Formats: sequence, C-alpha cells, structure tokens
Amino acid sequence: MTRQEHFEHFPESFQTVSEVAQAYFTGYVLPSSAIRRFRKELEHDSELLTSLEETGYKLENLQLTPKQIRIIYNRWGVPGKSSCFFKPDFEQ
Repeated sequence: MTRQEHFEHFPESFQTVSEVAQAYFTGYVLPSSAIRRFRKELEHDSELLTSLEETGYKLENLQLTPKQIRIIYNRWGVPGKSSCFFKPDFEQ
C-alpha cells in the first residue's frame, strides 16, 4: 500500500496529541510518556516543528488539526510502519 493510500484513511478531524503520540510511539505504556517522546522528537526535528508552527502549533497544544496531522504524516510516515527511530529511548 502506498503512502497516498494510507493517507486516505488518515483522520479528517482534530486528534489529541495523546492519540497521535501513542500511534507513533507504541513502546510506551503510559500516554504521558508517549507525549513526552513525541514533543522531544518535534524539538529535535526543526524542519517539522517549523512547518507545524506555521499552522499555529505550539508544543503545549493538546490537539492537532487535520492539517498538522498530515504534516506529521508526510514527514514521519505511517504510524506503526515508521523506522526504528520511533522506539522508546531505552531500546535505542
């Protein structure tokens, strides 16, 4: 399945940061841990963070717009099918 085919199934509504973080960082038991990792990775990916900030995103936001989710998807790929980059710190 291509990225575009996956994209068609991506949410068209607001999603919580928790939902998105847990989709990408599945190795964490607690949602708060996944959120911390999500925000840490955004801080290290300045190009992605800049793109999100252009849409009004701030690191303390609790929800993401469909546009912001698409930006993340285009940069990081399909949640759950991304590289080993998205493993908890203790597994790297």
